[in-house]
Amino acid sequence: MPEATLLRSGRTNAGASGGSILTQADGEALNLPLPMLLPHARQSRKGADALTRRLTPASRQRSIPLMNLAETLLQVWQQALVEGKEAVELEGKRYRVMATRAKKLRAVEFSYGAHRIAGIEQNPQTSSRWAALAREGNRIMQFSCARRYFANVCEGKLTRYPAWRTLNLPE
Repeated sequence: MPEATLLRSGRTNAGASGGSILTQADGEALNLPLPMLLPHARQSRKGADALTRRLTPASRQRSIPLMNLAETLLQVWQQALVEGKEAVELEGKRYRVMATRAKKLRAVEFSYGAHRIAGIEQNPQTSSRWAALAREGNRIMQFSCARRYFANVCEGKLTRYPAWRTLNLPE
């Protein structure tokens, strides 16, 4: 097989074959299957995404989250409320956990793709059912995007609100 210098990469219309086009330095196209390009990647969407991440400049990778949004929210809750960390780490980025001025509730702002999301500890002094659970000792964090609450995590269980769909947040 000839030595190839990678100049550009793109998916073919090969569909299930998982093919990819590599261009040599002399401009000749090589049709190589995905396993030959990245032997440890499975022939699935994840394998193709791994290849894309490896060939995409780091500045453009920020918008491709590795975890889905539900997993991300659970991680934020786990690190901020359960482990009591001063900073939440998501995909190599650190986001500081701060205390609100008046109530001293823990809060964190982070990015998920193009969305800016805020998480805040449930205030137990309000009259909501979530506050009643917080008064009983449950650890609850509410999440908002564009000033609308779309989900919460209570003791490791994610609850989605209708605003999740209204905001067109990814599943």
